[in-house]
Amino acid sequence: MALNVANFSTRLGKLFGYANSIATQVSPLYAANLSSVLTTFDGTNYRNSVGNLADLLNNQMGLPSNIGLVAYQNIASSINDFVIDAIRQEESVYDGTIGTALRKLQAVMTANSKSFAAVGTSSLTYTATSGNQGNGTILVRGYRPASSSIFLQEMFTETLNGNCTVGGNVSNFGAATFSILGLGALGSNNTQYPTGSGTTPVAGSGIRTNITCTSASITASSGMAGVSLISNGDFESWSAAQEPTNWEIVTGVAGTQIGQGSTPARGSYNLQFNGDGTTLTRIRQQVASSNGAPASVSAETNYCIMFMARVSGTSPTGTVLVALRDSAGNVVGSSISLNLATLTTSYAIQSVSFSVARGSLPTTLYLDIYSTTAVKNACSLMIDELIFSPMVPLYGGGPSVIAYSGSTDWNTNDSFTIAVVSNSVSTGTFIKSFARWCKTEAQGIYLPVSGSPTESDGLVTV
Repeated sequence: MALNVANFSTRLGKLFGYANSIATQVSPLYAANLSSVLTTFDGTNYRNSVGNLADLLNNQMGLPSNIGLVAYQNIASSINDFVIDAIRQEESVYDGTIGTALRKLQAVMTANSKSFAAVGTSSLTYTATSGNQGNGTILVRGYRPASSSIFLQEMFTETLNGNCTVGGNVSNFGAATFSILGLGALGSNNTQYPTGSGTTPVAGSGIRTNITCTSASITASSGMAGVSLISNGDFESWSAAQEPTNWEIVTGVAGTQIGQGSTPARGSYNLQFNGDGTTLTRIRQQVASSNGAPASVSAETNYCIMFMARVSGTSPTGTVLVALRDSAGNVVGSSISLNLATLTTSYAIQSVSFSVARGSLPTTLYLDIYSTTAVKNACSLMIDELIFSPMVPLYGGGPSVIAYSGSTDWNTNDSFTIAVVSNSVSTGTFIKSFARWCKTEAQGIYLPVSGSPTESDGLVTV
């Protein structure tokens, strides 16, 4: 027997709708009516006699615990039990855990082209504080893993505040430390979950964490979040023949088309593509692998490529790409394309973020720097401080970030904000309910969504 998604959604919509009705019907009784009752006792000798009722009124915590928590605990239990029971009976999945049931639901919906309504337009906006001494940047990605168009559905609308607590310097290779703070979180048993009441959010992810800038001089092959997988991405190590250590020259000659540059963004050296107008120069580095399978790169994980680039020469032209590629030269994820005619003689940060779908990860991977149009004769492209790194997830179902140093180190008390907007005012009722009661995306489970869903949000009703 196979799960009938329409019948399943109808029943689950009733449970979700009932959960929503608790807040809209019971909470006003306490927030408005009880407040009115207590006001008549204010300033009298009888205030203590209604103290037990006063304890029920807590605008900061939402619904009073003795009714709200019991109701919400019961509905949460019923929702999880129903999802598990439906998958057990219809799909013969027996281990009895909500995670397994949700993953099976995801697989069934995907196989049958079923979907829920997507949360409305989302966005993430990074802003460096005016007056910062450091000129680095923060790269943030809020898309679902293995997608470049669908935002995470469980992001909290809030402003994340970053503050530099340890500045970058020569000793730590520019790896400054930032604290990142979000708005305080509310539990799912709270009537104000997830973002409080009114038009201004008063609750969010509750994130309190520290991140360290990803430095090209600090590397690891184990796939650690926030640590570069590329060795000698700072191009400080060269052979006597002017070959960059740990890099393979595929096309071009060391000391001619491939140069040890002396105009770095940081440190002492940089990589230089010297143009002759003909050669399609190419160098690459194999990403750490074991027995032919990637040991450090995983499917459905957010990654970034970032570096600094500039040009020299008169009216430079040419196109150079930087990308993760397989052994056949196919781009894996997304590439950075450098049109030398648009670059300047000052270093500028270049970046891209992406993830790879499960089943689409090749067995051999290279970080590739290659010309597709030859660099103009007597002109050069300079690249420095190259990183390829897993991004740092801030919380389950939330955005991922990378902090990057730039050519001038971050200093203590440099700061930034990331404005996160997840607009669920009119759409995404099913998905938001799954988030609240089942923690779906927080567990890495991504139910299919679309702008024209097969399972209408209108089913979330009593």
